[in-house]
Amino acid sequence: MKPFTYFLLLIHLPLPFDLFGVRPNIIFLFADDIRAEAIFEIEGDEVSTPNLDRLGRQGIRFTNAYSMGALSAPVCQASRAMVLTGRGVFEQEHRGMRIPERMTTLPEALRASGYQTFISGKWHNDSDSLYRSFQRGGTIIGNPKPHQWEFSARNFETRKGFQYQGIHSTDLIVNEAIEFMDASPKEDPFFIYLAFSAAHWPWEAPWRWMSQYDPKDMDLTDSFRGRHPFNNGELGSNGSTTEVKYIPFPRDPAKVKEIMAAHYAMISHMDDAIGRLMEALQKRSLLQNTIVVFSADNGLGLGQHGLLGKQNIYECGVRVPLLMAGPGVSGKQTSEALVYLYDIYPTLCDLVEVETPESVTGKSLKPVIDGGQQSVRDSLLIVYKNYMRGFRMGPWKLHQYHVRGDRNELLFNVEDDPIENRNLADDERYASVMRNLKQVMQKRMKELGDGVILDAPDWGVEEIPEHPIELEYWKKLEGKTQG
Repeated sequence: MKPFTYFLLLIHLPLPFDLFGVRPNIIFLFADDIRAEAIFEIEGDEVSTPNLDRLGRQGIRFTNAYSMGALSAPVCQASRAMVLTGRGVFEQEHRGMRIPERMTTLPEALRASGYQTFISGKWHNDSDSLYRSFQRGGTIIGNPKPHQWEFSARNFETRKGFQYQGIHSTDLIVNEAIEFMDASPKEDPFFIYLAFSAAHWPWEAPWRWMSQYDPKDMDLTDSFRGRHPFNNGELGSNGSTTEVKYIPFPRDPAKVKEIMAAHYAMISHMDDAIGRLMEALQKRSLLQNTIVVFSADNGLGLGQHGLLGKQNIYECGVRVPLLMAGPGVSGKQTSEALVYLYDIYPTLCDLVEVETPESVTGKSLKPVIDGGQQSVRDSLLIVYKNYMRGFRMGPWKLHQYHVRGDRNELLFNVEDDPIENRNLADDERYASVMRNLKQVMQKRMKELGDGVILDAPDWGVEEIPEHPIELEYWKKLEGKTQG
């Protein structure tokens, strides 16, 4: 699709609700496995995303948005639970698989305030919370396989599973959102949650986009490695399938480039579909009164540090794009504030003047959006199982690893070295920085409910096994969407 000028209608100054007579609509575009640097013109230089670029220019771009991580291999499950509940990883139930009634979801809160709520796409949490949250829905997807055109799914309305065959999942999701808008009462605001499969495996897009990316032109960056320098807990038979399934160690650069090209094609295809959605809003005179949010559940290694997947605490695995535009959001802003994905929930509540539920522990970014504060957090803790802990404060990023008795630590200045290619941990000049970061990190860990004690033998915790409920969940996803 040819890029168009719809975002010119997103006025740069915040607009009062009474200008339209109703609260703003919200469209939450939630992608899968897209790292922050993949968005062209914002940070990357390889991926064509003209519609997302325009969204970023016309609203606010948060360049330091992170997933907090996960306590189990399906990091997407925990990430989605955090976004939906506005709560951190240590505050989830069953590691995010189940969202109990005591945790009010974002769509639940909006629904209680008069919003029509709609979902199409991925859902990795339990069915009860799905139907508490949304009044309407389209096709509910687990993991599309074997193809993005053919996969097991569930019809939201009938609650019955079926084998989908048709157009690419990205186009299906956007088409269903447009159909919902056409069928919705115009007097009530809507919340549309589109959880794309893009750019998750299987890495497939229509040929128009696949043909745009030649694997030979892909840039592996200086942080590419044939293998990770030490065992981070996810590299062997017990590790994530992403790391051991697709390309064996040592990584073949040519094969990694093939994955990158297909992955980028999926992102460009999704960007085109988002452009169609924005055009549909404009044609229906809805765009000026709609807040649009774009983000992703986590990043992806794509060869950096010898990693392919997302079960890690490097920037490529946990830092994600976050863009917002629309009423209440002044345009042409870039913020370096430290942000958790679960801060989106209270931010949206504040933007549309819906009371934030007591169960939410995230921090609203509205003071940053309004220009009153530069940040609402001074540090971020990032976790993966009981193998990895990361800590971001100022320009510094500290990594701590403990895998069956083997310890490793890394230190990076991510402002100067965003791909974390120069480890400073063994440089005596940074010894005091290391000590200070570790002290503050341990304090934050305790405040956030993390039982790990960094200086204790075995970190003072047991290795986290795969939860029986979780294993059954993913086994079911192999054959059909979880119900």
